[in-house]
Amino acid sequence: FTIIISGFLLLYVDWDAVVKGCPVEDDCDFLQLAIYSRPLHYGSNFKNTLVIVYLIIFSLYWIWTVLRFLLEIRPLLDIHRFCCIKLGLTVREIQTMGWSELVNRIVQAQSSMRLCVVKELSALDIVSRIMRKENFLIGMLNKDVLCLNLPLPLVGSRVMLTKILEWNLYWCILDYMFDNNFHIRHEFTMDERALRQRLRFMAVCNIIVSPFLMVFMLVYFFLRNAESIYHHPSTIGTRNWSALAEWKLREFNELPHILTDRLNQSYAAAAKYVSQFPSPIVSMAAKFIAFIVGGFAA
Repeated sequence: FTIIISGFLLLYVDWDAVVKGCPVEDDCDFLQLAIYSRPLHYGSNFKNTLVIVYLIIFSLYWIWTVLRFLLEIRPLLDIHRFCCIKLGLTVREIQTMGWSELVNRIVQAQSSMRLCVVKELSALDIVSRIMRKENFLIGMLNKDVLCLNLPLPLVGSRVMLTKILEWNLYWCILDYMFDNNFHIRHEFTMDERALRQRLRFMAVCNIIVSPFLMVFMLVYFFLRNAESIYHHPSTIGTRNWSALAEWKLREFNELPHILTDRLNQSYAAAAKYVSQFPSPIVSMAAKFIAFIVGGFAA
């Protein structure tokens, strides 16, 4: 949907007509005036080419996502059969059961089915297997193995971890680290040249797609937050945990829903503490953005 709506806004909408409005209000079909019937015949060829490249890139990403989802259907069905047949759970129980109760069911099933032959299965073993990749990322960030310093003009060096950078770390490091049995590949620990090549390749890819990705993320942000922006425009300036802060605060083997609950409980105290050190520039910028968005929403 994001790809379709952004393509429509970039190709089919005549923004000059939207801004100027109807020259004669009594006799004017605004849709006919503001919507191109043949979009590629309007605008510069360079602009149309960029939009088409943008649509192709993210259409390919959407196709890749669909194929990945189709490949994951079989493992998901295996998990569903395991819960229903081996653990004796109904679909409604799966939807409403807490995590601790589900883990206890799996540990109890170990005595009759021997899910783990080497040793007795525990809740720690289950969580450690699920959090295998995340634990490595937590360790690398806590030990400052990854250099995330970004030199910025005027403000100096800043440590930044964006969601896109996090995806790159998964693609270049964590997804290549383990084999199908979730054991660390021996060649991964020895082949420094392959890691360097993957990082360079992803750096080039990021440079190429960054302008298109910026447009996509902006459209996605406004579509996702349109309702809250319209009804509560002041929420734009509210503070939130950064991705780096979440990873720094996260404990080993801490599942996402447990981390979310813990951060939500700490939000009030953290906001009160941070408010003791106000930044006038940031506050003014946040109020200005909230004012502008509120004006458009109104």
